[in-house]
Formats: sequence, structure tokens, C-alpha cells
Amino acid sequence: MKNLPTMVQGCMEDYLFMFNEHLPNKLEGLYIHGSIALQAYVPGSSDIDFITILNRRCSEREKEILLMIHRAIEHKHNLLELDVGYIC
Repeated sequence: MKNLPTMVQGCMEDYLFMFNEHLPNKLEGLYIHGSIALQAYVPGSSDIDFITILNRRCSEREKEILLMIHRAIEHKHNLLELDVGYIC
């Protein structure tokens, strides 16, 4: 993650920290796509697109936790929305 825009790197670090804190041993991988991957990210205009690979399906409670993580990151970093896809 060393070549990411500073704000994006901060968001991703917070996301991974919160994810691993609340859902330990569930993350298989994470792939960034969209404007960030194309090096066309515009702070304040572009969203943050990524796909998270999970090692098993989420329970309803885990889905609620993921939503809480998204909202916390959006609030902390003043984002409109994280655009995250999940594959399990």
C-alpha cells in the first residue's frame, strides 16, 4: 500500500485495522480497483473502490459489523462512501 495517495492509505490502514479487530481470521485478500488503481484518484471527488475476499460467508451480525466499519471510516475521513465489494 505504499504507492497510494496519503488519504487513501490512511483509510485502508484504518479499514484493515478495524476489520481484523472485529472480524479476526476472516480476511483472505483485498484488491483496490477504479481510479486509485488507474492512478487517476482525485481527492474530494473520487471514491475509494476495493474488493475484500473473505474466507467464509458472513453472518447477519458480521454484516452489521462491516456496515459499522464502513460508516466509521467514512465519518473519520469525511468520505461520501466507501465502494466495497465482498467475495466469499
